[in-house]
Amino acid sequence: MEQSTPVPKRSWVTLLAGTAFMGVWYALGLMRREPNQGLVDHLGGSDWASLQAETTAATELVATLVGGVGMLGLALVALAVTLIVGPYRRGERWSWQALWAVPVVHVALFVNDLTGFPTADTEVGTYGVLFLVTAVVCTIGLLLGVGAVLRRRQDTFEPA
Repeated sequence: MEQSTPVPKRSWVTLLAGTAFMGVWYALGLMRREPNQGLVDHLGGSDWASLQAETTAATELVATLVGGVGMLGLALVALAVTLIVGPYRRGERWSWQALWAVPVVHVALFVNDLTGFPTADTEVGTYGVLFLVTAVVCTIGLLLGVGAVLRRRQDTFEPA
């Protein structure tokens, strides 16, 4: 019977730290519910407060969408933390494979920030840097555990 090998502590702690780091930013964004300046510029305002004063319905919609993105981010963080402290620490291969979604999603968010959607600028904003840091830290955490996850331990089984 094959059993998984527990993942080294440095692996799951690094992965947990990267995930928790981004969770804090998702929570702050959810509480703030204010879009980045590029979106405000695209909507035709000079800053978020003046845009709110001019178009209440549109800014309420944008704030709701930003809040929804924050909730999705927190859901991803909650799922990742659950996988990290449970099956990943035990070294189950499927959880290691599933946790690759965290850096992949954050690289995609970084590329999205880099392309300047919905604006055409190519400056990397604060969120882009946070996405990239999260992706790098989580990738390092996953790579630190690759040996334990891919190696299988054989239990000795003696028939009665």
